[in-house]
Amino acid sequence: MIISVPAMVGGAVAVLGAGMTVRALMPARPSVDALLKTTRSPAPHTAIDTSAGRFEAFTDKMGDRLVATPTVASRLPVTDLRLLEMSPAKLLGRCARMAVVGMLLPQLFMLLLTLGGKRPPLPVPVVLALAVGGFFAFKCLDDVRDDAKKLREEYRYTIVSLLERLILIRSANASAGESLLRAASVGDTTPALQIREALEHARLTGTTYWSALADLGRQIGVEDLARPARAMALAGEEKAAVTRTLENQVDLLNAAVQGDRETRANQATEQMDLPALTVGLSLVVFCALPAFIKILNL
Repeated sequence: MIISVPAMVGGAVAVLGAGMTVRALMPARPSVDALLKTTRSPAPHTAIDTSAGRFEAFTDKMGDRLVATPTVASRLPVTDLRLLEMSPAKLLGRCARMAVVGMLLPQLFMLLLTLGGKRPPLPVPVVLALAVGGFFAFKCLDDVRDDAKKLREEYRYTIVSLLERLILIRSANASAGESLLRAASVGDTTPALQIREALEHARLTGTTYWSALADLGRQIGVEDLARPARAMALAGEEKAAVTRTLENQVDLLNAAVQGDRETRANQATEQMDLPALTVGLSLVVFCALPAFIKILNL
């Protein structure tokens, strides 16, 4: 057999070229850092959106500077911001915008009166403009707390659904980790997505799923997440049967959800008391006023 060195070299080059071509055409494998960035890992600060308007960008920069102030940063609802996935700088920028709008509203009202030919009896003092601006800013903070409260109530519904699916999956003798992943794979609400991202982050970092749930509950102030975390920790680490425990937790959370509904219903009823009283008094005045006028004219 005749061995041709040029043919061997040519064949090796052809094989090497074909291998390099196939490798280049294959999709690149993402790095671990890139994968972790796609999962939930709450950060205290996000970059400023450069596509926003000039005024919004200016107030966001102001929020950046306020975040660096310990006096302001220590008074922010950090847990609520983590739950809403909002940076402190973004919140402070929004508060600054609302404060500016609140300070300009009294001046705008006085300007409209002047242009309408009606001279205002008293000039608007600076204190009043500052008070309205401060009210708007604190109202913005109060809205964040209200949104976080509503989202925590939504978390309870999600956790109840998660526990019920866990009971069904555990009845099929699935492992603790597999049960938690399969139960959390359903749902497209904000709580469901956050739970799923936390579990995916735990899978990539090599931590246990139940510890990821417990950490997520501590970070966002949802203590109800510790219930399935503790139960699955017992099932995963001590191989304990936790079906009865999960059923008890479902009953407790259902009772808490029912209590929340009753509280909201009572609040709505109380809010209707004042309008109903106002309508009743107006009706009495409307009916009695002609009689009073007639008596006074006698």
